[in-house]
Amino acid sequence: MTTLIIGGTGNTGFPLAQMLHAAGRATLLTNRSGKVPEPFKGIAFDWSDASTFENPFKADSNIDSVYIIPPFDSDSLKVAKPFLDLAISNNVKKFVLLGAIMTTLGGDGPFSDSIYKYIVDSGVDFVVLRPTWFMENFKRNFLKTIKEENYIFSCTGDGKSPFVSTDDVAKAAFEALTTDKYSRQAPYVFGPHLLSYSEVAEVLSQVLGRKIEHRLLPVQVMRNIYASVLPDVYADALVDGELSLAAGKEEELFNHPAAKITTTFLNIIIMTTLIIGGTGNTGLALAKLLYGAGLDVLLTSRSGKAPEPFKAVSFDWTRPSTFEEPFRVDPSIDQVYFIPPSSADSLKIVKPFLDIAISKNVKKFVLLATAVTTAGGAAFAGDIYQYFLESTLDWVVLRPTWFMQNFSLEYLETIKNDNYFFTASSGGKTIPIHTDDIAQAAYDALVSNKFSREAPYIFGPQPLTTTEVAEIFSSVLGRTIVHKQVTAEERTNLFLSFGLPEADAKALVDAELGMAEGAEENVFNDPKEVKYVGKTTLREFVEANAALWQKVDLNINVSSISHNFSSAASDSEWESCILLSAFEFAYNGIGIISVLQNHHSVHLKAMAILIIGGTGATGQPLAKLLHSAGHSVIITSRSGKAVEPYKSVAFDWFDPSTFENPFNIDPSSSIDKIYLVSPPVVNPGPMTKPFIDLAISKGVKKFVLLSATVAYPESLLTGKIHEYLIETGVDYVALRPTWFMQNFVRQFGHTIKEHDHVYSVAGDGQIPFVSVDDIARAAFEALTTENISRADIFVVGPELFTYDQASLLLSGLLGRRIVHKRITREEHKDIFGAFGVPPDYAYVLSGAEEGIRNGTEVDAFNAPPERKRVGKTTLKEFFVANIHVWQ
Repeated sequence: MTTLIIGGTGNTGFPLAQMLHAAGRATLLTNRSGKVPEPFKGIAFDWSDASTFENPFKADSNIDSVYIIPPFDSDSLKVAKPFLDLAISNNVKKFVLLGAIMTTLGGDGPFSDSIYKYIVDSGVDFVVLRPTWFMENFKRNFLKTIKEENYIFSCTGDGKSPFVSTDDVAKAAFEALTTDKYSRQAPYVFGPHLLSYSEVAEVLSQVLGRKIEHRLLPVQVMRNIYASVLPDVYADALVDGELSLAAGKEEELFNHPAAKITTTFLNIIIMTTLIIGGTGNTGLALAKLLYGAGLDVLLTSRSGKAPEPFKAVSFDWTRPSTFEEPFRVDPSIDQVYFIPPSSADSLKIVKPFLDIAISKNVKKFVLLATAVTTAGGAAFAGDIYQYFLESTLDWVVLRPTWFMQNFSLEYLETIKNDNYFFTASSGGKTIPIHTDDIAQAAYDALVSNKFSREAPYIFGPQPLTTTEVAEIFSSVLGRTIVHKQVTAEERTNLFLSFGLPEADAKALVDAELGMAEGAEENVFNDPKEVKYVGKTTLREFVEANAALWQKVDLNINVSSISHNFSSAASDSEWESCILLSAFEFAYNGIGIISVLQNHHSVHLKAMAILIIGGTGATGQPLAKLLHSAGHSVIITSRSGKAVEPYKSVAFDWFDPSTFENPFNIDPSSSIDKIYLVSPPVVNPGPMTKPFIDLAISKGVKKFVLLSATVAYPESLLTGKIHEYLIETGVDYVALRPTWFMQNFVRQFGHTIKEHDHVYSVAGDGQIPFVSVDDIARAAFEALTTENISRADIFVVGPELFTYDQASLLLSGLLGRRIVHKRITREEHKDIFGAFGVPPDYAYVLSGAEEGIRNGTEVDAFNAPPERKRVGKTTLKEFFVANIHVWQ
C-alpha cells in the first residue's frame, strides 16, 4: 500500500517521505509542480485547484493512508472537505493531519480545528499532530535579525516552550502512520527541553560568540508584524499562542522541569557550512560529521550533484561566475571549508571568492593546505595563508602530512603486483594521516574556537620509518613488501608529469628528502608546535583495506597512473592534482576504497556480473536470468536497495564517489563483466569514462552497453560510450534496441487510459517494437557466451508497426477507439520537458523519434542476421498481458 504525503517536499513532509522510503514503504508526494527529488514519485496537487484532488488516486490506486499539510485558508474545512471525501471514497483508511499546539476539536481557530472535527465525525482512523513552535523558526523568521542586528523578538515574556524540530515532527508522523499508536487521538509533539526566548538568546550568544538579545515587544506590535505577512485570522491566532506561552500553558502541557539546551541545538538552527570540494575525500567525510551533529551543510561540486542527503551547488574555481551560486542557494552560510585550486598563483583565483564570501557575512574560513605550506611560500596555497595572516578574519589553515590513502592509490599497483612502494627519502620517519582524521580536525576547527587564526599540523598517531611501513604491509599481507628509493630528479619528473606546478613538485620532493633529516618527526615532537594528532594507525588502515593489495590471478588491465590523473574529472581539484591535498597521488574520480577483508582470505575470487541500473526496465529481467543460470550478480541503484536475493550497492552516475562501491561490496568475488545503462545526458562520455577506467583497472573484461538503434560511435547519447569502449581495447557489446513496447505503459499509460490516444512525431514510420524481456535475453547472451565480441547488435521485435497500426490493434483489444496524435518535434520536446527532461536531452530524444519517419528503425529490422537479435514477444502479446493498465 501507499502513503500519500500532501506537501511532500515541505519541512515535515520530505523527511517523513525519507523515513517511509527507508522503511520500504511506498510513497507518493504532492506539490504544485508535481516535481519531487529522486527516488520519490510526485504528482501535481494544489489546495486552491480542486481539479487536482483526483490526481493522486489516478496515479496510484493503492493509497491507503494520507499525511496532510492543511490548506492555508481561514476556512480550511471548506477547502479540504472535497478532498477528504474523495480520499475516503478511494478507500483511504487513515489520515494523519498536521495541526498546531493551538488546534482544538471543533474550535474556531484557523489551525485545522474544523478539519479535526470533521475527521473525528467521519469515523475514519486518524491522528492529529499538535506540535509546538518549530526550532526552524529561528532560521526562517529570525535569520536577518540574528545575523545582522543580534536579536530575536516575541511577546512571550518569560514563558517557556519545548521547541520542536521538524524532523521530530516527521518522526511522530511516521510512528502515527506505521503503528496504531495515537489512533484517533491528537497528541502534542514537543521537543526535549523547555526554553524561554531569553534562554534561547543566551545559547545563541554562546554559540555565535557575540551577544544576542531577546526583545520583548508589545502585543499590538507583534500582531502587526504577523499581519504584515499573514491574514488577520492567522496573525491573531499566533499572538494568542505567544500569550498562552507567556502564561505558562506550554510548560504546563509539557509537564517537565526546565533544562538547559545543548549548544549543538542552536548550531543546527543558525549555521550553514559551505564545503568547497564537498564530494572529495576530506570534504565528504567532513560533511558526514557535520550532518551527523545536526548541522546544516551545503556541498559544492562541478556538477552540482552530491550524495544524499546532502544539498549541493555547482562551483568551479575555473569559472568565477559560479562563485556567488552557493550564497544564492543558502544565504545563511557563515563559514567555509575549502580545498583551493591547483595553481602557482592560487590567491589570484581564490581572492574574488573570498571577497564575495566576506561580503555575504561569512565569519570563518578553514583552508586545507599541506604540511609543506608556509605563509607567503610559493607552493600549496602559501599565498592564501599569507593573505589570511594579514587579514582580520577568523581562519584556520590545516596542514596535514602524508595521507594513508596514498598507499591505496599511488602505490596500489606496485604493492599489489611488485611488492614495493617508493619515495625519494633515504631514511627518517613519516607520520601518515587518515583522511577521516583530517575531516575530524576540520570539524573541530569549524564548530569551536580551537585553532582560531592558527595553522596546525595534522599528524597520524605514529612516526614510522619506511622500513617500519614496509614491515606493517608485510605482516598484514603475508608476503614481503619493501621500500625502494628513487632519485630526487625521478620523483620531481613524476610529479611534474601529473601537471603539478613546479613549485609544488619541488616542495613535495624536498619534504621527502627532509624526512631523512627528521623534519616531520621534529615537528611532531615539538611541544611548541600547534598540531592535531589523529587516531587511526597505519596498521588499522592496512588491515581494513588488505584486500586492495592482495594478489589475484585476474590478468588485470590497469591504466597507468598518469593516464588516471590526466583523465580524472574531479570536483576537488586540489585533492585530485595535489595528492589528496597533501603529498601523494590520488583523485576524487577514484575515491577511497574501503573493503573489509581479512588478509587470510582466499586469493582466488569468484567472478560476478555487475548490472548498472539493476532495478531498471532491462536490468531487473536480466538479473533474474543471470541468477536463474547460477551467475553471481551485483546490482546498483541510487538507494543501494534491491529485492532479494540480489546483492545491491548504491551507485549514482552524478556522484563519482559511488563509483568504487560495486568493487567493495563482496571481497570474495571479483567483477569481470558489466551491463551498463548510461546516465540520461546528451553526452555521457565524460561522466562514464572515469568509471570505465576504474572498472578496467579492477579487472573487468567485458562491458555490455545498453545503447539504441540511433546511437553509433561518435554520435551523441550512448554513442560516446560506444566510441570510448572501442578506444580502450576492452571486450564489449553495444546492444542497440529499438523503441520499447513498455513505452505504451510508461509514456502513454495515462493518455491511453484517460484520453484514448498516443502521440509521436514518427508520422507513418514503422517500428519493430521490442520487449524489455527480449532485450534482457540479448544482454544475457552477450554476457554469458563468446558468441558476440567487440560488436554492436540491433535488438528488435518480430513485427513492424506504425503508431497508427499499433493504436488500431490496441483499440480492438480495449473495445474503444485509440488514436495516434501526430505532434511536432517542438511539442514533443515540451512534453519531455514537462517530465523534467533537460531541454538538450529532450531535443535529441525528439529528434530520434523524428528519425522513425525516415526509416531508421526499418533499417535496423532489416539488418543481416549476424547484426541483430530478434525478440519473441509480439506487440499483441504485450498488449494482452498489460490490458488492465489502460482499462
